[in-house]
Amino acid sequence: MKKLLFFSILLFAVLTSFAQTQNFPANKTYGQGLLPTNRNGQDAVNNYNIWKSNFIQSCSNGRYRVKFDSPNQTVSEGIGYGMLLTAYAADKAIFDGLWKYYKDNRNGNGVMNWKINGCSGTIGQNGATDAEIDAALALIEAHYQWGSSGSINYSNDAKALLIAMKNYEVEAVSFVLKPGDQFGGSSLTNPSYFAPGYFRVFAKFMNDPFWNNVANKCYEIINKNLTTNNAVGGIVSDWCNANGQYTSNGYQNSGRTYLYDAARTPWRIAVDYVWHGNNQAKTYSKKSSDFVRVTIGGSQNIVDGYYQNGSRYGQYHNATFVGAFACAAMGGDNQSHLNNSYADLNATNEPNSYFNQTLKTLYLFLLTGNFYIPDSGTIVTNPPSVSLVNGAVYKIISKNSNKAVDVLNVSTANGANVQQYGYGGGNNQKWRAESLAGGFWKFISINSGKCLEVSAFSNDNGGNIQQWDYNGHNYQQWKVESLNDGSFKVTNRGSGKVLDVSGISLSDGANIHQWNFINGNNQKWVFTRVDGGSNRAIQNTTSSSLVYPNPTSSIAFLDVEANTSIKVIDTTGKTVYETKSLSNETIRLDLTILNTGLYIIETTINDVSTYQKIIFQQ
Repeated sequence: MKKLLFFSILLFAVLTSFAQTQNFPANKTYGQGLLPTNRNGQDAVNNYNIWKSNFIQSCSNGRYRVKFDSPNQTVSEGIGYGMLLTAYAADKAIFDGLWKYYKDNRNGNGVMNWKINGCSGTIGQNGATDAEIDAALALIEAHYQWGSSGSINYSNDAKALLIAMKNYEVEAVSFVLKPGDQFGGSSLTNPSYFAPGYFRVFAKFMNDPFWNNVANKCYEIINKNLTTNNAVGGIVSDWCNANGQYTSNGYQNSGRTYLYDAARTPWRIAVDYVWHGNNQAKTYSKKSSDFVRVTIGGSQNIVDGYYQNGSRYGQYHNATFVGAFACAAMGGDNQSHLNNSYADLNATNEPNSYFNQTLKTLYLFLLTGNFYIPDSGTIVTNPPSVSLVNGAVYKIISKNSNKAVDVLNVSTANGANVQQYGYGGGNNQKWRAESLAGGFWKFISINSGKCLEVSAFSNDNGGNIQQWDYNGHNYQQWKVESLNDGSFKVTNRGSGKVLDVSGISLSDGANIHQWNFINGNNQKWVFTRVDGGSNRAIQNTTSSSLVYPNPTSSIAFLDVEANTSIKVIDTTGKTVYETKSLSNETIRLDLTILNTGLYIIETTINDVSTYQKIIFQQ
């Protein structure tokens, strides 16, 4: 009876999570790039509430629409934006209503007609591709937020929409993104529709490398557009052909200028960098950020339009332009500029402007860690504390600079300074982790046999880090805590401050000291074993990976690192599949015997159980 009660409680918790995987605001960190240190998730919440109050209107039968510049009209672009915002804000009722509205207004190709009169009545026929791109990603996020076993099968709907997009909104053979289902391709495209970060998600979700080819083509066209037209920074044109050249198709200035279409490009490309670490996205983001920081002297000088040579075309300072450039600054390698850009965006006040307020809210979602790669998540009960492998040897790499914790001049002396330096494999860059009581660690230099410590028992920001013989005091002991993005903060036991690269520097020789934790990438560290052991970063000695793929229609896999018992449990509490594993192997789970639905994976290692959901769909 106790076991049944426990499982009922557990199942309730799991199903509650299934009902909503991620609360809002999530305030996540990304795998790459900077985040504003002055960010506040409440800014995203406040702007979402303003947007929702001013632009969401209820129609009949549970439908919702987004009011356009002309409030009695709705455009498909707005529905796509609205679906993104409501999915990430975990606002299920409105999300479902927006998607129903979208489906009510589709054409024969399965994409939404681009302009609708109020709650019904087409006044602009056929699709606009940016709407489909945003709606598809939003459906994938909805699938991971709420599952697909309810009244709407988000997963199937996402797949159907992606198939329609592949068939009608990408030019066959060339992979050029068309601006709509009825026109364009190599002869005409829109760089602000290019969302390579989304396309990589689509490729994984559909198990179709086609979408990676589309992502690659986006950069090819952007680079041609910048080069062909001698553009400054990342100032792309509103419209172009596949060779980057201007069009003459009746658009404002023949698509030559950086106006309200092109303005979205830095935001879309920044997503590819912070989500996936794409090098081309990084290069473009830094160009765009440097245009603002260096060429025009800061975010406050942004106007709403430029020629590609960087000269002004517009005159207004608004969120559409400010926020996109702020997103680019996430890849701009300058924390103060990013912080200033965030503050500038947050201070813009255009609550009744459809385009400006909608995009401001989307930008703030990204800048505050609330626009992240859709992920199925894991539910853990009684999780063991994250720990290193006792006695293993690591290189400790700054997430900000990709440089290693290094003892200056390969010194073996007490008091030798600790800095960052490009990893070359020297013993002065290798550290043995030794476990201490209370969950703390000491780190011993392989070169000198001395430990990492805070100099002079300092409790101050800027207290220096050096090496010294270990004698057991608190300033030689460290706590290592996961930040859930593959990196870790390293906190000194004595001072309560974290290991930090001075000045957020990317340079060899930059000093390492301690500072209050403000979630900067210069305070995040990746631990990788260099002694021949498993090359995962920090290891949880009683852990397993997320099950993958999830959802699955046949086989699923689970990576484990210790002797493990695995059970698959249905929603009644019955074990329907069970197996055991040896350490350090990938377990193959043949789930073809199951009925379609939600199941729980119970993984037990050393009497500690973790739970995660999996969706089986035939």
